[in-house]
Amino acid sequence: MYLAPTTTLNDPFFVNWGGAARLGFAFSEQLSIEFTYLTLSTNRRAVNNDLLDRGVAASSLVAPKGYTGGSVRWSPIYGKFGVMDKQILHFDMFFSVGAGITQTNQNQNPATLSLGAGQLFA
Repeated sequence: MYLAPTTTLNDPFFVNWGGAARLGFAFSEQLSIEFTYLTLSTNRRAVNNDLLDRGVAASSLVAPKGYTGGSVRWSPIYGKFGVMDKQILHFDMFFSVGAGITQTNQNQNPATLSLGAGQLFA
């Protein structure tokens, strides 16, 4: 289990800051599951205020407030390597697929599909 800060970077209308809690269980070196809970604050960017100043209501813009879901992670490539004969680093390259529910500022809870790929170093 771990806790982490989080934000969204690609939303031109809102700034979102929050936190995530993740809990995982590994069945083997290659296969694991992970449960995620994410909560976000939703603050308007300056562009929203500019729209309101011009009489345009931006109330229909949807922003995420949270996410609850699970995923399956497959790590087909994993191993370790030495760094200048002083340290051993472990790594995993993984792919994940999951589903959950996203809470929005419009009081909707749409189903959400998640796909991922990444690499971890420890």
